[in-house]
Amino acid sequence: MKGLGISCGRRNGNGELLLKRALKTVEENGNEVEILRLQDFYIAPCTGCELCSGPDSHPNGVFTPKCVHKWEDDDFKFIMDEIVSCDGLIISAPAYQLTVPGLLFTFFNRIHCYGFARHTPEADAQKRVFASIGVGGSDMLNLFSPFINFIGTELCGSQMDRLIDQMLVYYCAPIKGITLRPEAFERADRLGQ
Repeated sequence: MKGLGISCGRRNGNGELLLKRALKTVEENGNEVEILRLQDFYIAPCTGCELCSGPDSHPNGVFTPKCVHKWEDDDFKFIMDEIVSCDGLIISAPAYQLTVPGLLFTFFNRIHCYGFARHTPEADAQKRVFASIGVGGSDMLNLFSPFINFIGTELCGSQMDRLIDQMLVYYCAPIKGITLRPEAFERADRLGQ
């Protein structure tokens, strides 16, 4: 089994430290783990051209991934290939302006052109599960969970039963401030279980 973590904040920031702790628990349970930092990749934004949803995208009723961006021009396909190859996905992100970082939205806006997992019976048979970790500097995280959980479940087959856990840490703005919150690391251990 393979667990994949996607960090959407700063390197070794609060959310990434919790993600690493959760993945350590996943690994200790005999699973392979990998972490990707979204900020280390270039993802071209969706242009809204609709090439991915036009008549050429469904020849003979079969979805054929199409995008105005060539796969080799950015890192989008690489990240999607990693997601499709995992059994469990954890996305960790800081809360920016009450919601997830823009880079995660940029990535998410492109998933239709990939022809993501929900379009194949084989992928539906694979029970890829999802969990989320969020860290905010206040308690103003009203929109965070709905957005990150929607993105994660879409990446795992577009079914809400794929969401198996979620955690939010409030009032943790300072860099590495999470290191003063042992209860958050204990919670990340449970999420990794």
